[in-house]
Amino acid sequence: MVALREGLESHGKQALSPFFKLVNAPLKLGTKALEEQHALFENCSLEALLSGLDFLEKENVRDGLGEVSQPSCIFHGCLDQVIPLVDGFKVACALGGPVRMHLLPDAGHNLVASELSEVRSNVEQFLNAH
Repeated sequence: MVALREGLESHGKQALSPFFKLVNAPLKLGTKALEEQHALFENCSLEALLSGLDFLEKENVRDGLGEVSQPSCIFHGCLDQVIPLVDGFKVACALGGPVRMHLLPDAGHNLVASELSEVRSNVEQFLNAH
Protein backbone atom coordinates (compact mmCIF):
# COMPACT_ATOMS: atom_id res chain seq x y z
CA MET A 1 0.00 0.00 0.00
CA VAL A 2 2.81 2.37 0.89
CA ALA A 3 4.53 1.85 -2.46
CA LEU A 4 1.27 2.41 -4.35
CA ARG A 5 0.56 5.59 -2.38
CA GLU A 6 4.05 6.93 -3.02
CA GLY A 7 3.75 6.07 -6.71
CA LEU A 8 0.38 7.78 -7.04
CA GLU A 9 1.60 10.86 -5.20
CA SER A 10 4.72 11.23 -7.34
CA HIS A 11 3.61 9.84 -10.74
CA GLY A 12 -0.18 10.07 -10.67
CA LYS A 13 -2.22 7.34 -12.33
CA GLN A 14 0.83 6.15 -14.28
CA ALA A 15 1.75 4.33 -11.05
CA LEU A 16 -1.18 1.99 -11.63
CA SER A 17 0.63 0.08 -14.41
CA PRO A 18 3.13 -1.68 -12.13
CA PHE A 19 0.38 -2.22 -9.57
CA PHE A 20 -1.86 -3.90 -12.17
CA LYS A 21 1.03 -6.16 -13.18
CA LEU A 22 1.53 -7.13 -9.54
CA VAL A 23 -2.19 -7.71 -8.94
CA ASN A 24 -2.46 -9.88 -12.02
CA ALA A 25 0.69 -11.94 -11.41
CA PRO A 26 1.33 -14.70 -12.35
CA LEU A 27 -0.73 -13.78 -15.43
CA LYS A 28 1.29 -12.09 -18.14
CA LEU A 29 -1.21 -9.52 -19.37
CA GLY A 30 -0.62 -7.86 -22.70
CA THR A 31 -0.73 -4.15 -23.35
CA LYS A 32 -4.39 -4.21 -24.38
CA ALA A 33 -5.52 -5.92 -21.16
CA LEU A 34 -3.55 -3.46 -19.03
CA GLU A 35 -5.02 -0.55 -20.99
CA GLU A 36 -8.50 -1.94 -20.33
CA GLN A 37 -7.77 -1.99 -16.60
CA HIS A 38 -6.49 1.59 -16.79
CA ALA A 39 -9.70 2.61 -18.55
CA LEU A 40 -11.70 1.44 -15.54
CA PHE A 41 -9.97 4.13 -13.47
CA GLU A 42 -10.04 6.86 -16.11
CA ASN A 43 -12.96 8.71 -14.53
CA CYS A 44 -11.65 8.20 -11.02
CA SER A 45 -9.76 11.17 -9.63
CA LEU A 46 -6.36 10.83 -8.03
CA GLU A 47 -7.91 12.17 -4.82
CA ALA A 48 -10.51 9.38 -4.87
CA LEU A 49 -7.83 6.73 -5.35
CA LEU A 50 -5.81 8.14 -2.45
CA SER A 51 -8.95 8.33 -0.32
CA GLY A 52 -9.61 4.64 -1.04
CA LEU A 53 -6.08 3.80 0.07
CA ASP A 54 -6.63 5.85 3.23
CA PHE A 55 -9.69 3.76 4.02
CA LEU A 56 -7.86 0.47 3.41
CA GLU A 57 -4.93 1.57 5.56
CA LYS A 58 -6.91 3.02 8.48
CA GLU A 59 -10.08 0.94 8.77
CA ASN A 60 -9.55 -2.37 10.48
CA VAL A 61 -12.57 -4.47 9.61
CA ARG A 62 -10.92 -7.57 11.06
CA ASP A 63 -12.13 -6.68 14.56
CA GLY A 64 -15.72 -7.31 13.49
CA LEU A 65 -15.17 -10.61 11.69
CA GLY A 66 -16.17 -12.64 14.73
CA GLU A 67 -19.64 -11.11 14.50
CA VAL A 68 -20.18 -12.68 11.08
CA SER A 69 -22.13 -15.82 11.91
CA GLN A 70 -23.36 -16.66 8.40
CA PRO A 71 -21.51 -19.28 6.37
CA SER A 72 -18.63 -17.70 4.45
CA CYS A 73 -16.68 -18.69 1.38
CA ILE A 74 -13.10 -17.45 0.96
CA PHE A 75 -10.92 -17.77 -2.12
CA HIS A 76 -7.20 -17.13 -2.03
CA GLY A 77 -4.60 -17.47 -4.74
CA CYS A 78 -1.45 -19.15 -3.47
CA LEU A 79 0.64 -16.95 -5.76
CA ASP A 80 -0.97 -13.71 -4.52
CA GLN A 81 1.71 -11.01 -4.32
CA VAL A 82 -0.65 -8.41 -2.83
CA ILE A 83 -2.19 -10.20 0.17
CA PRO A 84 -0.12 -12.95 1.80
CA LEU A 85 -1.74 -16.36 2.09
CA VAL A 86 -1.39 -16.27 5.87
CA ASP A 87 -3.73 -13.25 5.92
CA GLY A 88 -6.40 -15.29 4.16
CA PHE A 89 -6.11 -17.92 6.89
CA LYS A 90 -6.30 -15.23 9.57
CA VAL A 91 -9.57 -13.96 8.10
CA ALA A 92 -10.98 -17.49 7.88
CA CYS A 93 -10.07 -18.19 11.52
CA ALA A 94 -11.51 -14.88 12.73
CA LEU A 95 -14.95 -15.37 11.17
CA GLY A 96 -17.68 -16.36 13.63
CA GLY A 97 -19.53 -18.78 11.37
CA PRO A 98 -18.65 -21.81 9.28
CA VAL A 99 -16.03 -21.11 6.62
CA ARG A 100 -15.25 -22.84 3.34
CA MET A 101 -11.80 -21.78 2.15
CA HIS A 102 -10.63 -22.47 -1.39
CA LEU A 103 -6.93 -22.25 -2.17
CA LEU A 104 -6.11 -21.81 -5.83
CA PRO A 105 -2.52 -23.00 -6.30
CA ASP A 106 -1.86 -21.34 -9.67
CA ALA A 107 -3.72 -18.06 -9.02
CA GLY A 108 -2.53 -14.68 -7.88
CA HIS A 109 -4.59 -11.78 -6.52
CA ASN A 110 -6.94 -11.37 -9.48
CA LEU A 111 -8.78 -14.68 -9.20
CA VAL A 112 -11.59 -13.70 -11.52
CA ALA A 113 -9.15 -13.10 -14.37
CA SER A 114 -7.22 -16.33 -13.93
CA GLU A 115 -9.64 -18.83 -12.39
CA LEU A 116 -13.13 -17.61 -13.31
CA SER A 117 -14.66 -21.02 -14.03
CA GLU A 118 -13.34 -22.57 -10.81
CA VAL A 119 -14.44 -19.60 -8.72
CA ARG A 120 -17.87 -19.56 -10.37
CA SER A 121 -18.36 -23.29 -9.86
CA ASN A 122 -17.39 -23.14 -6.18
CA VAL A 123 -19.55 -20.08 -5.53
CA GLU A 124 -22.55 -21.84 -7.12
CA GLN A 125 -21.94 -24.94 -4.97
CA PHE A 126 -21.60 -22.79 -1.86
CA LEU A 127 -24.79 -20.83 -2.57
CA ASN A 128 -26.75 -23.99 -3.34
CA ALA A 129 -25.59 -25.53 -0.07
CA HIS A 130 -26.65 -22.47 1.95
